Amino acid sequence: MRIAVLLATLCLTGPASAQSVQLGAEGSAFNPLTIAAFDEMAPYTLDQFFAETHGVDVRTPVTFLVPGHFGLHVASDAAPSTGATVVFGFHQEATQSQPRAYLEDIQITGFGLPLFEDAENPVHARRIYAASYLETELFPQWASRFEQAEIYAIEAIELGNAVGALQLVAGYYDQDAGDNMMLRAVILPHPDRISGYMALASINLDLVPVTNPESLAQTLTGQLLSSWQFQ
Repeated sequence: MRIAVLLATLCLTGPASAQSVQLGAEGSAFNPLTIAAFDEMAPYTLDQFFAETHGVDVRTPVTFLVPGHFGLHVASDAAPSTGATVVFGFHQEATQSQPRAYLEDIQITGFGLPLFEDAENPVHARRIYAASYLETELFPQWASRFEQAEIYAIEAIELGNAVGALQLVAGYYDQDAGDNMMLRAVILPHPDRISGYMALASINLDLVPVTNPESLAQTLTGQLLSSWQFQ
């Protein structure tokens, strides 16, 4: 099993209900990494009300913030056909000179993680379990759909009040869209419940030039994940 430290510089080659907010100057490419402060960080909650409204299973309530800005289109899809709990898509709004452009998306779904209460270090044991799942099960399934798929790192990370969070960072080429992409797969364990979440973020590296951990955190999906708060 590979559990690596994310390098300071990464070598990167390689909706049912919608809400709209806006971002970037007319005719310019929107780069979220250059935004000092977003116009809006809208709270979004997954709880029993959400579950009953959309007919999905939400075992652990959580709230996070969804970034919005002039020129940015944000679409949310509750209970999509993928089986996720909710999906958010981020696009640069169309201008007179350019069509709408895909930037990032994130799928959030429930994920069960044993507590390993008898382990000497339960948090470490949960991370080992999560790392094995991401590397041996999730990534091979993902990589089978795309070209040039390569794992860059599997590492522990701190996100909101999740305890023992772990992420897999990988690159791939989307041959259908013609885009160089990044996959960020994150396991977000609840501190004392088996029921947590998994988030799968896809980032268009041709428009969102992630090169290091700091720029990864500045992405739209990165800011959403950084605000993660279990209730």
